[in-house]
Amino acid sequence: MAKHSLPTFLQMVQEPLEVEEDPPLRAFGDLFLDDDSLFTLELKAVFPPEVNGIYNVRDFYCQEKGCNCHRVTLVFFNEEEQEVYATISYGWKSMSFYHKWGLDRADAVHLTNGFLEPDEMQSEHAPFFLKTFLPYITSDPHMLAKIKERYALFTQTMAVDPSRLWRDHAEEMSENVVLFKKNARS
Repeated sequence: MAKHSLPTFLQMVQEPLEVEEDPPLRAFGDLFLDDDSLFTLELKAVFPPEVNGIYNVRDFYCQEKGCNCHRVTLVFFNEEEQEVYATISYGWKSMSFYHKWGLDRADAVHLTNGFLEPDEMQSEHAPFFLKTFLPYITSDPHMLAKIKERYALFTQTMAVDPSRLWRDHAEEMSENVVLFKKNARS
């Protein structure tokens, strides 16, 4: 099974930024340390049986200054093994919102329906998580309200205190601190 460890994913999103690069996603729990996981999910007696277990779902948001993308990236990882099983992006606004925002029709459709992030870690069971849990998350008014609330709090915090961007941290760190780098992709 092609699974990836959570520390590798976290290392990827903590890369120091260069001017021409978009800011990486950042976990809600990185800004609000007392609230690390969006929710925990326990799977028992499901098919395929290898996905039985306890999963944490972390929510990541764009930290680009002034961004209003209204999207979340959900990372499902196995609590026991700390391995990423699925990385799903979802935008809760309308297709016309994303079209005006600059996405073409196909990308707007993908975002509003949710999709597996092609450049992020996925296990062979990632489609199972997309098919099974994204409809649950997006149809539950309480869960969707929680995501929207966390998005608003995240973006407001980043707007009020831009020093919390990774870019600013990289400039202020002492010489004995090493930032994680993205893994090279072929």
